[in-house]
Amino acid sequence: MANARHERFPLEGSGTPHRNGTGGNGTPERPVAGGHRPLDGRLSAVPDVAALLKALRHCWVSVLVLGLIASAGAAAAAWLFLPAYYTTFALLRVASVTPRLVFDTAEARSDFGTYQRTQLQLVKSRFVLNAALRQPGVAALASVRQQLDPVKRLEKEISVDYPGGSEILRISLSGEDPKEIEMLVNAVKDAYLQEVVNKERDQRLQRMSDLERIYNEREEKALSKRTALKQLARTLGTSDSQALTFKQHIALEHFAELKKEQTRLHFERMRAEARLAARQSALQPDADPIVAAGAVDAEVESDLSVRRKGERVTQLAELIARWEHLATDQSGPLLARQRAELASAQESLEARRAELAPAKREELVRKARAEIEASLAEAQGELALLTEQERAISDEADRYSEEIAQLGTSSSDLEMIRAEIAQAEAVNNRIASEMEALRVERDSPSRITLLQPAEVPQTKDASRKLKLSGTAGLGAFLLVGAALCLWDFRIGRVDAPDELVGRLGIPLLGAVPSLRQRGRGLLAWRKRAPDARALVTESVDAIRAMLLRETEAGAIRVLMVTSAVGGEGKTTLACHLAASLARAGCKTLLVDCDLRRPSLHRLFETALEPGFGEVLRQECTAEQVVRASAVPGLSIVAAGRCDRGTIERLGRHDLREVFERLAPEYQLIVLDACPILPVADGLSLAHHADAVVFSALCGVSRLPLIQEAWDKMAGLGARRLGAVVSGTAQASLDYGYRHAAVEADRA
Repeated sequence: MANARHERFPLEGSGTPHRNGTGGNGTPERPVAGGHRPLDGRLSAVPDVAALLKALRHCWVSVLVLGLIASAGAAAAAWLFLPAYYTTFALLRVASVTPRLVFDTAEARSDFGTYQRTQLQLVKSRFVLNAALRQPGVAALASVRQQLDPVKRLEKEISVDYPGGSEILRISLSGEDPKEIEMLVNAVKDAYLQEVVNKERDQRLQRMSDLERIYNEREEKALSKRTALKQLARTLGTSDSQALTFKQHIALEHFAELKKEQTRLHFERMRAEARLAARQSALQPDADPIVAAGAVDAEVESDLSVRRKGERVTQLAELIARWEHLATDQSGPLLARQRAELASAQESLEARRAELAPAKREELVRKARAEIEASLAEAQGELALLTEQERAISDEADRYSEEIAQLGTSSSDLEMIRAEIAQAEAVNNRIASEMEALRVERDSPSRITLLQPAEVPQTKDASRKLKLSGTAGLGAFLLVGAALCLWDFRIGRVDAPDELVGRLGIPLLGAVPSLRQRGRGLLAWRKRAPDARALVTESVDAIRAMLLRETEAGAIRVLMVTSAVGGEGKTTLACHLAASLARAGCKTLLVDCDLRRPSLHRLFETALEPGFGEVLRQECTAEQVVRASAVPGLSIVAAGRCDRGTIERLGRHDLREVFERLAPEYQLIVLDACPILPVADGLSLAHHADAVVFSALCGVSRLPLIQEAWDKMAGLGARRLGAVVSGTAQASLDYGYRHAAVEADRA
């Protein structure tokens, strides 16, 4: 029975599956006072790549058809109206390695890729193009005289490249006059060879001349260094630097030992001075020697009288403690007398301590002063000895320092002159080698040579015209595709249930999947159709659970199901909701209030008349038009015959009485109403409903229209529960229970 019901209520327009979101919380939205609210700004946001790709899924057929038509038209127009040009070119060879006869020079060591890119820029440089346009006959060409800036025009039109990444440099130009383009290309080629290639040979000769000048200057400096070395060796009596170095090394070792000993004596003298200063400051009349903490208290406590008094205090304290433990009367005369005696003994002890403390401290200070005076003389003698030793060591170190300075200057000067001579000879030898290599390679071939000058073309080149036609066709196709995608984005189709919540703020009651699945062929659809019907049932039952809560509380007795425009699955949703409520034991009445386009009588295979239209015209009572359906607990009322007077009666106040007479018979009355925006029937019927549920269809419904309809219902003060999105993809609604659901449904 369940399979039969679902086959009778297919989802309208659910052919293309879309991404599905989870159901909303079902919280009904209260009407906003004050009429319509403005459209959400996010509906008019600038589209990103993801949004345009999503729009392409909706309109790819239109993009393909219209894009191909526009592409063919643009390509044909370009082919017909764009002229074909003549093309000529000159070829030059740019060697990857500089040609040489024998030697490698510094000029040959350069990166070939960088060299190639440099030549490309040089060919199109303004000084080369200016030189080309100054050649005889070129400036008189019509294509040159007609230009305000012929250099800029030539720079834009001429093409320079390396075909296939080879060593061949191609200079090409296209135009309508074959002789003019041949003359221009050869002029650019000749100017490039004259201004760039030939100047490289001149630069090589100039470099050889510069090297000769530098070599002669450095030879003169080296000769002066050799003369200075001979004079210094004559002054020292020897030119052997090893002997001077050995002597200097011995002097340096002795000098280092002297400095080390001088440093040690210096620090010893500083410590002796510090000790002497500390002892002298301690012997000042106004400075007491430091007495160790607790030393005075220890001397006082060691006194015999203090020890005896302390022992007496301890004995009395112990005696009082024993009497307090044994006596029952803690305030007796005996305890009082003993406590008084203990207090007297403690006072005597403290008095004795106070009496002995000054004397003991004075005795300790006297002993400390005696010890400091004894060590003061010793410190003075030690300081005098250290001072004399430091003076003697310092005089000896100064003598060795002068000797080392004299030896070091002579030795270092000798070695420095020799190093400078060796360095100068090495550089001069390298310069001489480069000069000899340049002399030999002066007549070597140039790195850039002419292979083929430009010739007058005999036929037109159609490849450029073909490329331009293809580019025009591709641009037209992309432009049409972008325009259609942007148009689809602007109309705001519903692509997923969560868009109603995220972009419009409309509560989402639930999502109903599509009955169709992606697959290969009809067999794949039939195989998965039971799973799809089971998911539809589960999704509708989830929405029913939220409606039953409101119904059981008595808040909803008449529920209106509508949509923004037609074709958004409102009738299918109303049928599924009514059938689900009936299966849950809720006695339900389904009324076809879409008088202009009735469809319930076809879905339930019953007669169109009499129905709701006859009730509005008072030709029948509501009880007479109610018919039982194949679903237990579900009754239906067909639309009946409709005319203009019937439509006008939808706004009458006595229509509410019809629903109130039926209310005792049914727990919930579901109204399949007209869409809100095309006609006013749905708005008139909303006055008699307790709540309204909106139906939306993925890939069909448009967000601006849904929001406009939603705001119209808000202006009427109708209670809007939320929206249900149909036609979503099934994958996100399949929770792993589909097989069990299918088996139960079949049973």
